[in-house]
Amino acid sequence: MPSYRLHIATATHKGDREYQQDRVEVLQHPYNKQCLMVIVADGMGGRSGGAQASEQVIRSAREMMYQFDVEKDDPEALMRQLVTDAHSVIRMIKISSEHEPHTTIAAHLLLPSGTDHWVHSGDSRIYHFRNGRLISRTRDHSFVQALIDKGEITEKEAVNHPRSNLLTGCLGME
Repeated sequence: MPSYRLHIATATHKGDREYQQDRVEVLQHPYNKQCLMVIVADGMGGRSGGAQASEQVIRSAREMMYQFDVEKDDPEALMRQLVTDAHSVIRMIKISSEHEPHTTIAAHLLLPSGTDHWVHSGDSRIYHFRNGRLISRTRDHSFVQALIDKGEITEKEAVNHPRSNLLTGCLGME
């Protein structure tokens, strides 16, 4: 079994909004304490819509983590199913309410073997650091990231781009 040190910290801040739509959760597997999942869901779509969407991601992750067999189940399938299930329920919330619930997701699954799996959608990112240095980060599903990918703007220009809030993918979208 690999030896590693893991540092996890979570925090949320509602910013200039009067309500919180974001959710952060660290889940420990109920039967294998060396299996962890960290989830960030940044809700969008108005007061209750965004909060409902991000909370659904957390509910889906809790349920799946409880059912996940660390020794037998496919972790990649688990992460795909997390996104699929949460997205489907969020779409049903939209149909049955007057809200436009959407959320981004960044989820990281760490297995006892030391291997990890992740999934993300929107502009919630996963950063990989080693020895205090940034190794890589996920790429946003956003209009501005598409401009960067096409070579139309630089990463530096993207920081203050007026359309940086436009997403091309997130849970709850068509």
